[in-house]
Amino acid sequence: MSGLRRSLWCVLLLLSGFSACSDEKLGQRVSNGASVAKEKADQPPGAPRQRLASRVKDVVISVKVKARILKEKVLSTSDIYVTTHDRVVVLTGTVEKPEDATRAIQIAQSVNDVESVDNKLAVRSGG
Repeated sequence: MSGLRRSLWCVLLLLSGFSACSDEKLGQRVSNGASVAKEKADQPPGAPRQRLASRVKDVVISVKVKARILKEKVLSTSDIYVTTHDRVVVLTGTVEKPEDATRAIQIAQSVNDVESVDNKLAVRSGG
């Protein structure tokens, strides 16, 4: 398997919840994936592809939000984690003051394709 093709398989497997990408384990995962695909044959056509596309979009959104937060100097001392599910961004972690949480929410809302933002940020004591 070429390096690029193997890398793409690894990305797809990681997005699907698999963590190992050795050649042997990759073969096992592909084989197991084929079995699961047969079991899900009664799903509407295109459903797995839509789910994968949705997960990829969620990963892209998370990366964009995190990149913009990291660029923001006022948030440099914050410890913010970003996850996305079905275009809903969840912000967790800690910030120095309430204004920092507000800024992180604004940043997340400014990213294309974000449907909403779930703020679970905590303000450090004394902030």
